[in-house]
Amino acid sequence: MESLIQRQSDIIELIKQIERNFSKDSARRKTRTYLDERLDTLDKLWAEFQSNNDKLAVYENDIEPYFKKDQYSQSRIYFDSVRSKIHSFPAASASTALTPSVYGPPAAAPPAVPPAPSASTSTEAPPSKVADLLSQQRTNFRAFNRMVKNIKVDEIRDKWELEDELKNVQSRWSTIDTLHLQIDNYLQGSDSIYDEEFGIYENTYRSIKRDLNLKLASTAHLQQSTPRIDIPVFSGSYTQWPTFFDLYVESIHNNNLLSKCQKMQHLKGKLRGDAERLIQHLHISSENYDAAWDLLTHRYNNCCICIHNVCG
Repeated sequence: MESLIQRQSDIIELIKQIERNFSKDSARRKTRTYLDERLDTLDKLWAEFQSNNDKLAVYENDIEPYFKKDQYSQSRIYFDSVRSKIHSFPAASASTALTPSVYGPPAAAPPAVPPAPSASTSTEAPPSKVADLLSQQRTNFRAFNRMVKNIKVDEIRDKWELEDELKNVQSRWSTIDTLHLQIDNYLQGSDSIYDEEFGIYENTYRSIKRDLNLKLASTAHLQQSTPRIDIPVFSGSYTQWPTFFDLYVESIHNNNLLSKCQKMQHLKGKLRGDAERLIQHLHISSENYDAAWDLLTHRYNNCCICIHNVCG
């Protein structure tokens, strides 16, 4: 039941995308062929939606939002409005969709030459295999969509986290793109519903990748423009601690552009003597940074001891 309800949501999102694209496209593009293709895609989507709704009827209950909110009726009203909007639009003539050349009328096209007999470039596949591939791809789409929705670009501060999210997005999309090439080789553009669906997620991928790259570029600029602070070496003297603590916290510990592993490397590089021995058993790693910093602050960040050693 869950997969069918999820598919219903996907179908409505596809219809919304068709409406958004239709609203953005210029009137010159909206030829009879353009309009008929969109109407055909809408009809196929609604036929699938209707079929899924018939299958869901056996699960009807008062708890599931799909039934409780009567999403079928709401979706039907929305589908009818989008279809009517496209159906009633006056078609542009094919000639107005062409951009005239600044060099005069285009040259006459050479006579068509029948292609030489050759093996078909498309690959035939049993319908069951294509259906399995489409099902797998839609599972990929849902996983990709969940991942993107969980990425809060504005809330990410660390450069390493931005890089990690970007790497994950690219890896997930690579899986989708690889399977898409296989599906397209079988379908040869014959499934307009799948093509629309792929287009939606491709735009989502480009958008999140652009947002992450922009945030990475801004953090890199901030990192370059931040003045370098010379942090003194700390050897374990309580009199040195306040100065070391303030400078280290300001430039390293609170620096969101550095990973914990990088902070650990900076910390170890600035310690000598008793302070160095205090954390020598902790290797440089992200997991050890908090423990190392806690050991140092517990030992040296004691106001009474610091005052006693400074004034004594």
